[in-house]
Amino acid sequence: DVSGIGWGAYERVQNFFPSVVPINYTPKVKEKMVAKMLDVIHSDRLEYDVEQAQRLVPSFMSIGRTTTGSGSIVINASRSGDTGHADVALALMHAVFQEPGEYDGDFSSGWSELATAQ
Repeated sequence: DVSGIGWGAYERVQNFFPSVVPINYTPKVKEKMVAKMLDVIHSDRLEYDVEQAQRLVPSFMSIGRTTTGSGSIVINASRSGDTGHADVALALMHAVFQEPGEYDGDFSSGWSELATAQ
């Protein structure tokens, strides 16, 4: 995420991995990342073993929707010692987000669907 302090990390990574793609977390980008991840899950293209599930599922479950003071619905992640700031889920979503193709479907069922899709 280059919208904040992540810009420095992006610049450092760019030095040894020039094809790195910056992601600026806007509400629209977050919605697209969710939609893309749900598309991958619903089309049975995500596989992981039980050991990975112990970190992956809680990380996805720490992500949810909230309403801002102005009434907008936004996606956010809680922070905890176990999941960080949804670190594992966001790393996977970053990789999947770069996959070609767009998903224009509805994902109104929410994040809890991610944990139960497999």
